Amino acid sequence: MELAKSLEIIQQRAELPEQELGALFSALRFSQPLRNNWPAIRAEANILNAVYAAKTAGLVVDAMVLRKQLANPAAAQTIAETYALTQWRNYAHLDNLLPPLNLPKGVTPPRRVTRPAPQVLAELSRNWESAFPGFANFGWSERTLGTILALLESSGPALIRAALIAAEAAPLSTRQEDNLEAALTWQAGAATGMALGRLVLNQAGVEPTGIVLYQARPAVNPQEYRTALEDYHRGGPEGVLNWLRYYAQAVKTGVEHAQIMAQATYGGKPWDGFK
Repeated sequence: MELAKSLEIIQQRAELPEQELGALFSALRFSQPLRNNWPAIRAEANILNAVYAAKTAGLVVDAMVLRKQLANPAAAQTIAETYALTQWRNYAHLDNLLPPLNLPKGVTPPRRVTRPAPQVLAELSRNWESAFPGFANFGWSERTLGTILALLESSGPALIRAALIAAEAAPLSTRQEDNLEAALTWQAGAATGMALGRLVLNQAGVEPTGIVLYQARPAVNPQEYRTALEDYHRGGPEGVLNWLRYYAQAVKTGVEHAQIMAQATYGGKPWDGFK
């Protein structure tokens, strides 16, 4: 309860454009493509979020290549392809925790799949370790892991929780530039934070579609993303507020990319994202 109250205070001070985001979420929710083709569009969102996560990490993976690998995961040849495939697995894994968007009249909604937050994180970590052994929990410290769990389980404002999870999952103190697997593990943890943010916003009913491309803005401008993280981890109220504002803009960018992706998928021509 104390955490939830603290998050509400942060929400008041941040003055994020929540009404604007709410209008964007609503427009996306009731757009024509999602009325008839939501499952295929969400599947495409998982692919592009994985491709964008790889791009943020400095890796180049073509969306069409990843689509082919989903049919034959053993075909992944490069570190970049393995990284993107693992990110896709985590997004797809979290789909099991998201409720359906549209149901025909008279159809009873399927029972909501729920799992304790520690189990969810353990499952995501296993997906990563199956491809890159030796880095349990994305290299997160016990403090970082505990903070993420507390935010996942809190009843505080969803947008604030999602933003803080995304920042806490990317602790700059553990970033290692000179060790490729350690560096990729840090990037994977950061990307997992973004994926968990999607889960928080969806389960709270803030963003019901699950198709927002949260990884888009970090991929478009990795340095802007890194600077916002540095502000956050430097500490102090202004650094936290700077990160929260960045995250809100990242969500807005993610909606814009989702609109393009949804329309393209609906038209039968999957979009491969920005180049």
